[in-house]
Amino acid sequence: MEVAVRTTTRHLFSANTYRAPVRMSQPNRCECRCLDVYTHVFYVTGGYNNPPLIPGGLYPPASNSDASVLWAFGHGLSYGAAFNYSHLKVSPEAPVPTNGKISITVTVTNTGDVGAEEVAQLYVRDDIASVATPVMRLCGFERTFIAAKEHVDVEFTIDVQEHLALVNVKLERTVEPGTFTFMVGGSSDKIQATASVTVVAP
Repeated sequence: MEVAVRTTTRHLFSANTYRAPVRMSQPNRCECRCLDVYTHVFYVTGGYNNPPLIPGGLYPPASNSDASVLWAFGHGLSYGAAFNYSHLKVSPEAPVPTNGKISITVTVTNTGDVGAEEVAQLYVRDDIASVATPVMRLCGFERTFIAAKEHVDVEFTIDVQEHLALVNVKLERTVEPGTFTFMVGGSSDKIQATASVTVVAP
């Protein structure tokens, strides 16, 4: 009983903080589309993103449209903690061959008053491709504890062949040379830093 009381007290006064990001986007309103489940992968087939990303989509969060997102992929909250992403660095800065690797580092700062875990999420978009590709696709995430007012450097290693490949019109898995945009943040709708990488033929 004493342990239960102590644990409950710590939760109530935010001494313990947990964050469990959602693994799919939830539509703002179901109506007759209850079976539609939006993940972090949605495709560019024209000038309309369905569902649109928020912020920056065609519908505000308060919209009653079925196409808008209520809880985006990766959404999660921490009691008493807030996180800021900065100093996004990509290595190498020179164009990367299609059989190479990319190192991406970002500084995550806990600007809140309570130490907490944060799940840094890295997304990628193929800017120009021969087939329809996702607007953003999760390619890495790291969970780390950050004390109040402290910061940590989070590093992601991207294998170009594994993370940037697509299936072309011939149904072949390949990496097409071009520009890729990397986005990092606490969820798919809270991107705080971006960087572009050019991939070239070896």
